[in-house]
Amino acid sequence: MKKLISVLLAAAAVLGSAQTVFAATPEEQPIAAQAEESTVAAQAEESTVAAQAEESTVAAQAEEPTVAAQAEESTVAAQAEETTVAAQEDYPKINLLENREDGVKIGWTKYPGAAKYRVFILTDGKWKGIGNSECLSLVHKISKSNTKYTYTVRAMDSNGSFISAYFKEGWQHEFVVTPSITKIENIDGGSTLTWPARSGVKYRLFYRDADNRWRALAKTSTNSYTHKGLKNGETRTYTIRYENNSGQFISPYNNNGWKNTYVAPPVISSITRDKTVLNIKWNSNSYAERYRVYRKQGSDKWQTLGDTTSTVYTDNKLMSGVKYTYVIRALNAKATRYTSALGKTKWKIAVTDSKMSEFNRKLREDMIVFLGKQVGNNNRKYIDYVNKYGKFGLTYGTQWCAVFGWSAMDWFARDRGDLKCLVPPRWHVSEIANEARKYGAWHNTFSTNYEAKPGDVFMTSFQKYPYSDGRTHVGYIEYVDKDKNGKVTYIHTVEGNFNWEVGDNSKTVVGRSRWKDRLEKDHGAMVTDYLDIEKIIKAK
Repeated sequence: MKKLISVLLAAAAVLGSAQTVFAATPEEQPIAAQAEESTVAAQAEESTVAAQAEESTVAAQAEEPTVAAQAEESTVAAQAEETTVAAQEDYPKINLLENREDGVKIGWTKYPGAAKYRVFILTDGKWKGIGNSECLSLVHKISKSNTKYTYTVRAMDSNGSFISAYFKEGWQHEFVVTPSITKIENIDGGSTLTWPARSGVKYRLFYRDADNRWRALAKTSTNSYTHKGLKNGETRTYTIRYENNSGQFISPYNNNGWKNTYVAPPVISSITRDKTVLNIKWNSNSYAERYRVYRKQGSDKWQTLGDTTSTVYTDNKLMSGVKYTYVIRALNAKATRYTSALGKTKWKIAVTDSKMSEFNRKLREDMIVFLGKQVGNNNRKYIDYVNKYGKFGLTYGTQWCAVFGWSAMDWFARDRGDLKCLVPPRWHVSEIANEARKYGAWHNTFSTNYEAKPGDVFMTSFQKYPYSDGRTHVGYIEYVDKDKNGKVTYIHTVEGNFNWEVGDNSKTVVGRSRWKDRLEKDHGAMVTDYLDIEKIIKAK
């Protein structure tokens, strides 16, 4: 019996000695009251990630931005084999290191007889307590990204005394902040998401479905992605996570996400002239709160005309004869953000000269529409036309710029039905000019101040003042360019068999070109004559 008592006393002495060693280590100093406050009372629910797993389920594919299926993956791979039965260990083992929006969630194995646990962080080679937890997890609040931390855990009894050792090497983990989608821009048919680029990671995108669950959208290595196939008015909420090259998530995600409503680009339905103004109309969109109207004059830069909540805009700041191109874009109500892409452009040539009669404005508008429909045709139909009414018996390929020059004006007049072309059938350029001279329609570009207008005929020559002969080419003016003072700088034309081409039916077509007003072109010819279409084509 005495021997038994001696053995028991010796054992008690050994245990007392062991506890004294624990108490004497420098990293066991009391933690300030603030550290105690970092105990996660509200984190009891964080001891598992089941709730997050439900929020982020992706059907049968584990694609969701949860950590439920990846707790082991984010544990620190090198220590995975250390998660043995807790009762057999002499210290709690960290089995979860998970990045969250507010810091790193640390989880560990249960230690027998423990009432609570203290978490330590390695700072300047010394262990420093960061908080206590009565659960098997604690969140280390962090705001600085890309920082590596080393953690360890010790078990305590209800009195706050340590009852376990600790893993002296600790578990290392890098904190990564929650990625943010910084821009969502609607384009034609979809929405483009953009976020800050980060090296060494891939990006996984998710959207909420109709049941408010996160669904996998895409995986990409670039810092933008376009979600295509969206319908007008379709609202989506997106979020994003980082993952490493092994496909493991290394960042938390914003559970609220970023919401966006897709608004289809406005479609211009018509541009109509009302005397000397143009009215631009577009289709109404109930998801567009405001519209911005843009205009381009000729080939100049785009300019903003104004904002409106209506679906019609009147442009009264026009130069007659100029081509204006319009496009519309949707905005939010406060005009602080675009909600749609730019729509498709639509153009109109402004025949808005206040000195013209409405009859002549309409005549010129109809003429340029007719000319536009001829672009792409070869000369055969015009040769047939001039032969029909002039009985010339011309073969295909003969001087056909002039054949088109006469045929187009006569054909247009006959098509309108209420008009008559005063110039008889002709197939020489100078003959057309000589006939137009009889009606006061002819103007030399170097001796008069006549302003070129849409629908007019133009002619070229190698000499500035051709009279009865010497002209080389003929065509029509579709529209003009003007400088800020309203002076014509270029004429844009519709013409047949450009005078640098051969007169071959199989190789020449009606096409568009551009000539500098009253100056030489590269091939040497000059614009020398304008024929006023109003004096050649008259009402019957």
